[in-house]
Amino acid sequence: MIALALAALLSAASPNRSAPDAGVKPRASPMTARYPLLIDADKLDIQGKKEEAFWHGHVKVKRGTTNITCDRLVAHYTQTQEVKRVECDGNVEVLDQDKWAKGDHADFDNITGILIVTGNPEAKQGANHVRGTRVVFSLDNDIIDVDEATAVLKKQTEGPDAGTRSAGSPVAAIHPLQIAADHLHIESKKEEALWRGHVKVKRGTTNISCNRLLAHYTQDQDVSRVECIGNVEVLAEDKWAKGDHADFDNATGILIVTGNPEAKQGGNHVRGTKVVFKVDNDIIEVDNATALLKKSPEGAPSGAGKTKTQGGSSDAGKTKTQGGSQEAGKTKAPQGGSSEAGKAKTTP
Repeated sequence: MIALALAALLSAASPNRSAPDAGVKPRASPMTARYPLLIDADKLDIQGKKEEAFWHGHVKVKRGTTNITCDRLVAHYTQTQEVKRVECDGNVEVLDQDKWAKGDHADFDNITGILIVTGNPEAKQGANHVRGTRVVFSLDNDIIDVDEATAVLKKQTEGPDAGTRSAGSPVAAIHPLQIAADHLHIESKKEEALWRGHVKVKRGTTNISCNRLLAHYTQDQDVSRVECIGNVEVLAEDKWAKGDHADFDNATGILIVTGNPEAKQGGNHVRGTKVVFKVDNDIIEVDNATALLKKSPEGAPSGAGKTKTQGGSSDAGKTKTQGGSQEAGKTKAPQGGSSEAGKAKTTP
């Protein structure tokens, strides 16, 4: 086995650099100075003219708190023997504190500390497990970016009850959130995850789609709440809603849709200023509601597009359906009679 600091090895191979700090230029590349690469492998081939070094077999790389393993590694370095970039191929695995990733290929910029994993990549931070087409680690902070991301956001525990939480949020344990989007950005210090582009959320029988989603989660990686923004649409069995914004409490199962919201349940179509879904039952509440009643009992008159009042009056902000439907603000004349607006008239 070969174990050595690559910068020191390549510096020793260069006859023009004999100073104690050979291979290190703090002003030009402070990240290299702070975090030299320590590489261990079964075999090493150096091609000085190409400014490359090839490592083969059980490759292990250490940079600060970051550890990378793979089958093969190509190190690209400068004429001053500084490693500027490494490429890892085959069974790539990365571990950096609570961040983990694996894939078929990794490209690491030693100056910026950016690591890109491709080839069926997966990533974890805390308890969140993410898959996508590309995973980008910022090794010197707590940021992960994932393209075409799919994740199940839930608490991971040891033993047979893994993936559930026995207390605190039983709803989250029964119905974890599965989220997919074009791009995912995680910042663990903020306890937030931002999903962008064709966002789709599934929780039990409830499906939500929107342009952007902000997930708020606890230090235990439980999702406490999500905010959906732009072209929000919700479908839960026979319940449907749409609007500009939605706020969902994952523990209570209450979803609030605002921004010109509409809702449907069965054949009833409702518009208002706020639609409240209780996704785990058949309850919908609408503020300042206007309803389009599409269904009426067989043989009853239908006033589609209008709301029914009881006793010729209506409660502000509420609709009431009862049997058939009538025109709002009018009373129905007895059989054989006629009616004028707002009055009832009969003939003797």
